[in-house]
Amino acid sequence: MRFSWWLKGMRMRLHSNRRRAKYAAPAAELLEDKTLLSVTVSFLAGTGQLSIISDAGDAITVRDNAGNVEVLVNGTPDASLPPIASSSVKSLFIQGGDDPNAIDISGISAATFPNLTNIDVRGGNGNDTITGSSLADTLRGEDGNDMIT
Repeated sequence: MRFSWWLKGMRMRLHSNRRRAKYAAPAAELLEDKTLLSVTVSFLAGTGQLSIISDAGDAITVRDNAGNVEVLVNGTPDASLPPIASSSVKSLFIQGGDDPNAIDISGISAATFPNLTNIDVRGGNGNDTITGSSLADTLRGEDGNDMIT
């Protein structure tokens, strides 16, 4: 009889633990997919300057698409840029990030960007590939083993 109260207590503890385990809520939680942009594109209408700045290794292409500027970032058109007539761009500045970049402005010509008078492209650190336009470009590879054409 002495042990009956002890056995009863053990049985109650074991029984209550089993019941809790059955009703435990799942601990897994769905996480949201986050995409961090590594390229910032801006246009100052007053000066006509188009600026493209990367903080990572990116493929950046600038070209004309049906009379408007099109900036491709890693093969995808940059959606943050509103429609801008190619003829309104007077100055282009591109700064690559510290990782390897591929910057291509070969789609720029006097016919498609008639008012563009200043082009300054800087690859940043990393092994960059920069393809210039038919206009008078300033192309700087900066640090790294760069290829400029």
